[in-house]
Amino acid sequence: MADPSGGSTGPPRTGTPAAARAPSPQSSSSSSSSSSSSSSSSSSGSASSPDARRRLLRDTKAIDEALLDVVYDALADEDAGVRREAIRLIARSTPTPGLILTLERALTDEAELARRSAAMEALAAMGKPALVLLGRLAHDPRAGVRRLAVDALGLSRMPEAVDVLERCARDPQPAVRSAALEAVARTGAARAPTILLRAVDD
Repeated sequence: MADPSGGSTGPPRTGTPAAARAPSPQSSSSSSSSSSSSSSSSSSGSASSPDARRRLLRDTKAIDEALLDVVYDALADEDAGVRREAIRLIARSTPTPGLILTLERALTDEAELARRSAAMEALAAMGKPALVLLGRLAHDPRAGVRRLAVDALGLSRMPEAVDVLERCARDPQPAVRSAALEAVARTGAARAPTILLRAVDD
């Protein structure tokens, strides 16, 4: 029965209006986006930590073509442990043409000294497969590249490098000549004493 004023005689409605009960699509989307962003940020932070980068290299059995850029970046990593793991990974990997070219690019990178130094150690650890490349770089027009190539040959202790090092002992740059003589002594080659005595006489 309607009351005289035209309103309903039923009991008054109670409870929260529907608009207040249901979250708006914008609010839900914003919350989801915020949660996703937070999760992504946390994951990215973990992956970019030095420990994570070291673990990635340590757990990799060998380098394939898809990992060449990763290794190139790792050779200049701000963390010395990451650089060491990259060198160890190179030493246990097959010396493919792609890997050797990557190390050549790293050794001649004049903008990043840490990368050049790490590449030098990696080429030394590679041993004989790096001999042709190091022999060529030992006569590079840039004195800094020649010095790094000579240092790598010395660290490798390869008797086969003695001929290249003998020529480097006559380099126009004193630093390269000195490094070459030290490297000759490290090779243990049968001709090493003769080369060193000749250098003293000169």
